[in-house]
Amino acid sequence: MPVTKFSWAALKENIRKFGAIYLVGVLITLACTNLLWSMTRPRIPDDQSVTIYIADEFSNPDALNDVAAKMLEEGKAFDETLEEVAFYSLTYADPTKDYTGSMVMATRLSTGEGDAYICNEFALANLQAGEAAIDLQPYLDAGWLAGLDIEPHQLEIYEFNDAGEVVNVLGSYTGAIKLDNVNGLYNCGAMDNAGTYLVIAVNGTNIDTTLETVEVMLRELMED
Repeated sequence: MPVTKFSWAALKENIRKFGAIYLVGVLITLACTNLLWSMTRPRIPDDQSVTIYIADEFSNPDALNDVAAKMLEEGKAFDETLEEVAFYSLTYADPTKDYTGSMVMATRLSTGEGDAYICNEFALANLQAGEAAIDLQPYLDAGWLAGLDIEPHQLEIYEFNDAGEVVNVLGSYTGAIKLDNVNGLYNCGAMDNAGTYLVIAVNGTNIDTTLETVEVMLRELMED
């Protein structure tokens, strides 16, 4: 006999049987929606903007609007073609529990959309595995971030087998800086800066301008 009315028991049984399928569908829909929004929103040319993604479980990029305005103002003195500095949230949790963040980050990296990433340890591991970070040591040696209490962070370069497993460590480089001392990120409500890192993307379209504006950001947030 066909079911003609709502039943909690039937609903629970349906969720038990097909819950995993529903969850995967929701995650794929969210990732596709994010990608569609990125592709269709009005955009300033990549070489005239600096885009910074906050890759963490929770972030509030709007809290950095004033900092972004300061970065744009001072960045124009370095690069007169600069038209925009913007922060965006990229939800990134433990990929063994939620792989949506890694899917979205892969899309960002493949299109060269992100110039820098403020990221948690999970996102950093993804960037490290993909060798997506520039070597910051030459810039630090040249005076970048001089006078700031910033600790460089070494990233190892891995050799993988066909199964994607690490089989050898080929070396290391200064691929990130630690943001544990940048308490302005927490104080303004943008994110919890404990255990957080900053990476400059190797395939960014304007690395020099990104470095310049990121230094402005750090000086502003470390004065907070």
